[in-house]
Amino acid sequence: MAPTKPLSPPTYNKYLDGLTAAKLSEMVDRAVANLTARGAKPPLHSRLHQARATILAHHASKALSRPGSRVRRLYAEAHRVAIEFYVLSTALNPLRRVPPKLHQKLQRAYGGRLDPAATDDASERARDMQFELYVGAWLR
Repeated sequence: MAPTKPLSPPTYNKYLDGLTAAKLSEMVDRAVANLTARGAKPPLHSRLHQARATILAHHASKALSRPGSRVRRLYAEAHRVAIEFYVLSTALNPLRRVPPKLHQKLQRAYGGRLDPAATDDASERARDMQFELYVGAWLR
């Protein structure tokens, strides 16, 4: 069996070409609607809402093409938050409310700042919990 080559940036980008800012913000809207319908509405200051605002504000920014720019870092994090919460919200049982323990975990995942460089406890716990819930959604 021949070794597989890692994806080069152009190859990787072709998988993301169809993910426009409009589609990403629609994914966030659907995640919010799914979570709200199950009794786990994200607050307006949540990382999920921050992600939507960042995607819509910076999708055409020239800073996205500059490696290491803060805008690029925030946009990448917003992209990840949008996709992960969308996957998480679609894995929930559509006929039941979120159980109390999961509700508590979701509230923790909503908190903190969007910036992946943020080192405050709330932001780190939120990212950790979001990852845990995302993996759980994939394994469901």
